[in-house]
Amino acid sequence: PREIVYYMARKSLIYYLNRKLKIPAEYIEALLILEDLDELKDKFPKAGKEIINKKREIVSVIKHLKIVDPAVGSGAFPMGLLLEMVRLIRILEGDIDEYKLKKELIQNCIYGVDKDPSA
Repeated sequence: PREIVYYMARKSLIYYLNRKLKIPAEYIEALLILEDLDELKDKFPKAGKEIINKKREIVSVIKHLKIVDPAVGSGAFPMGLLLEMVRLIRILEGDIDEYKLKKELIQNCIYGVDKDPSA
């Protein structure tokens, strides 16, 4: 189900950013829930300050992330992760060329393998 895919994708992205940049998972999760940097600063000043200070690093890490789904099947998980990556970058950078960003992320970050030829 779509909700499960988004949950797994979101949790994977949060876990990765937490491990890679040492940003508390709660801060990233709050940002994804609120979808607004200003609102994050207002409601959670400490989280907002840290996210803003590391904004460039977060975007760079996302754009250089490599994910592989070894049993890609329908491709639901990689596409769910792609949407979460785009969503987070949009929140952090504001106005973006979403088509160009998705193309860049698909070409450079997302890989899928499956032994079933129809997958």
